[in-house]
Amino acid sequence: MPFVQRVVEPRLLSRVQLFNEDGSVRVNDGELEAVTNFTLCSALKQLASLSLVADDIFKELGDQLKLIYGRCEKVKVKLVVLGDKVEKFDPKKVPVRSGSNELSLTRGFLVDVMKQSGYKRLEDRGTYLREYLEKRTNCPTQNLNELRHIVSHFMAQFKTRWENRTEHLTDSQQIMMSG
Repeated sequence: MPFVQRVVEPRLLSRVQLFNEDGSVRVNDGELEAVTNFTLCSALKQLASLSLVADDIFKELGDQLKLIYGRCEKVKVKLVVLGDKVEKFDPKKVPVRSGSNELSLTRGFLVDVMKQSGYKRLEDRGTYLREYLEKRTNCPTQNLNELRHIVSHFMAQFKTRWENRTEHLTDSQQIMMSG
């Protein structure tokens, strides 16, 4: 059950005492008018109290909406910054830290290294690529494991593309590629 936060007064609009404590009559004539006038005055007091409560509610609501607006503005700024980062992000570049030097790996760079190997078979090219990068970067063990993971992922994608490409070749072209 909710707690009462605001009270509208008076509650009992038509309860008027027509008699004093000693039992004498307060109003000699026109008791009905006295009750209706008292009820009307109480209704006006209740409306005034209700308007004060409504004003209080709207002030609190306004304060809460200001807080929400402030938080929305902060989120908007964060989204703009994030959007800028997304626009500048190049998914083809993967930086690999190797002590003092940093090697920027792109798909094109990895393909060029595999082509430089001179090997025809995909497995030989992959082995050459791993050895080349391990020699070139001089990574600590943690970064070396990350580098191996990146190369394995690249090789899995490259192998899928390689196999899709070779499916469309004729037998003589496949023999020439396997060397």
